[in-house]
Amino acid sequence: MNYHIVRYEDTIYEIAQMYNISVESILNANPRINPNIITIGQIISIPIESKEKWPLSTSFSSNMNNIYNQYRLY
Repeated sequence: MNYHIVRYEDTIYEIAQMYNISVESILNANPRINPNIITIGQIISIPIESKEKWPLSTSFSSNMNNIYNQYRLY
């Protein structure tokens, strides 16, 4: 299982497309989240094996920089 940190304007649908998995599989892996209300910085379980490719934009440092820059605006 891998994880995705929600960024500004992410949706469950976009996250599913990013990892080439279905929305249903994300919702099954995260039964407590409301797909209509996700927040910046929220950690979502991504049900893929580590041997599968991660999207290039999801490196940890890149995500942390994005989160910092988004919160810095407030």
